[in-house]
Amino acid sequence: MKEETEFYLPIGLTDSKGTLHRKGVMRAVTAEDELELQESDGVQFNDRQRDLELLARLIISLGSLPQVGPDSLMELYEADFLYLQMLFNSVNSGAKPRFRCPSCGAQNDLDVPTLFKTKDTEETKTECGFSLPQGSGLKPEIGTKVKGKMQMSRCKDYITLYRDERARRSASWYYVGLLTRSVKKLGAEKAINTGVISKLTPRDFSFLVDLFNELNNGVVRSIKSPCSCGSDIRVELSLPGEA
Repeated sequence: MKEETEFYLPIGLTDSKGTLHRKGVMRAVTAEDELELQESDGVQFNDRQRDLELLARLIISLGSLPQVGPDSLMELYEADFLYLQMLFNSVNSGAKPRFRCPSCGAQNDLDVPTLFKTKDTEETKTECGFSLPQGSGLKPEIGTKVKGKMQMSRCKDYITLYRDERARRSASWYYVGLLTRSVKKLGAEKAINTGVISKLTPRDFSFLVDLFNELNNGVVRSIKSPCSCGSDIRVELSLPGEA
């Protein structure tokens, strides 16, 4: 197993000066890392916090950032965090995802550290506009399209929700919390809060949940990879935590 692995974030972390950091180095995990995390405050009942603190230990460098700690990783987009979890699994298990080319039938390995090395980050959407299918209960009322804007969530949004007992108990409330943080515009509503999201019709709520998952997960769930025969194949990946 390689002790250190170079990688490239699919979106990247932008610092206060506007510099984008994508290229990094991660080391392999040790038993000492795991033992020390078990004694860390706040991670026993918060898997996301645990993963974040573990990654902060293992990422040796990220771009030209002077240091990489939990506070830095809190600002990561969800797509980058999901990718780092995939990278962690690959680095520490040595296993590579595989795909079969439908054109020639060849089996190909995916090199997780370089999946996004040549990706054009300007093509990645970190926000999108939408129109609700119903829009009832909002201004303008049903019969007029209710338009809005959603932005990609960040790691800190999930950390906050993991500390909310209501979100831990209810999947619906969990998504209410996520949508409250990611929906930046919704019809004529002046402020997006849990009250606004909670009064959406089931159809509108389901629509926003699906849009949220596609915006945040689509970047790392579906990628293009070349086959040895020269074909570009769209590969669907399993995300961390999925069967």
